[in-house]
Order: sequence, then structure tokens, then C-alpha cells
Amino acid sequence: MKGIICSWNEKKGFGFIKPELSNIHQYFFHVSKVHSARQAIKLNAQVTFDIEKTNKMTKQGDPKLAAKNVVIIGASTATATLKLIAIYSGLPMLLLSKWLWFAPLVFAYYCLISLITFFSYALDKSKALQGQWRIPESTLHLLELLGGWPGAMAAQRVFRHKIRKTSYQITFWLIVCVHLIVTIDALWLNNTLLARLSNIL
Repeated sequence: MKGIICSWNEKKGFGFIKPELSNIHQYFFHVSKVHSARQAIKLNAQVTFDIEKTNKMTKQGDPKLAAKNVVIIGASTATATLKLIAIYSGLPMLLLSKWLWFAPLVFAYYCLISLITFFSYALDKSKALQGQWRIPESTLHLLELLGGWPGAMAAQRVFRHKIRKTSYQITFWLIVCVHLIVTIDALWLNNTLLARLSNIL
């Protein structure tokens, strides 16, 4: 079935779809039922979808219907998500890949902590949509500080999470800058900056 998104609540992750051949019925849908990238969900976007019965009942005692298998027409599904991950996480990891020549375990550590951070963002976003207990921002920043900033960078774009909160972004980018300075100093400047800092202190 085809239709258009006539209502969309980005913060809560749900909306309504108006079927192409009906001006009366609207079908509720949740972001978990959408098979396209989240950033493609917009008002008036054309979609294809199926209908399923829910556990909720109408006043007449019939099961309420909702949309499932929602696909945004013209939007890619997994491809868009993979591109975001490749751009926002792949480029930082490319920079860090030089650790492979000097300390492979350091690069492996960055990969592991980035994965943990990425899935922590995913969990926090899911909890936010469900109105449940959230992962503290201090915990997310700690994961970034421990080296998970490439995973955080990708997660912020994939899940569109924490990107509008200025105070959070300021802290995040300060952490990124610290890691970049330390990495460049260690891999290209032979710890020159670290030595100068040690002399000052």
C-alpha cells in the first residue's frame, strides 16, 4: 500500500501515514517499523507500507490497525546508514590506523571502545524514545574520552542523537580535539608537544 507521512514526531519517534486512496483513515507507525534510514522520515514523504493489527481496541471493540514494513520511496535502507558510518567513523579510524604500524593493540582498543560507544548511543536513543531510564551524558562523554569518539561521531549522525544540544557538542568536540592532538603528536611529531608540556609542568 502507498501513502504519505502526514504527521511525524521526531523526538518521540512516531507518526501517522495517510493512505494514497483515502482522506479519512490514518495509520499510526513507530520508527521501529521503518526500514529506511531515520533521517529520511519527513513530513509528506511518500512511503509504502503494510497494515497489522495491534493489541489496542477501538470503541467498537475491534483491534486498532497500524502501519508496519514502512519504506520511504526513493530513500535507501541499509546503504544510507552504512554510508554515514563509513564517513563519520571510517575517516577517524583511517587516521588512527597508523597505530597498526607502531602498536596494533592500541588500534584494536580504539575499534573496541568505538563499538561500545556506538551501541551505547543506540541504547540511549532507544530508551529516550520509550521514555525509559537514560544513560547519563557523563557516561557517554567518558566513553568518548576513553577513545570511543569515532563511534560516537558515527552514532550521532546515524541516530540523530545529541546533535542539537550545544553544551553536549562543545564537550564532545573538545574531547575530539584532545584525542587528535595526542594522536598527531604521538604518530607524527615524536611526542614533541608532550615533552614541551612536561617541561612546563
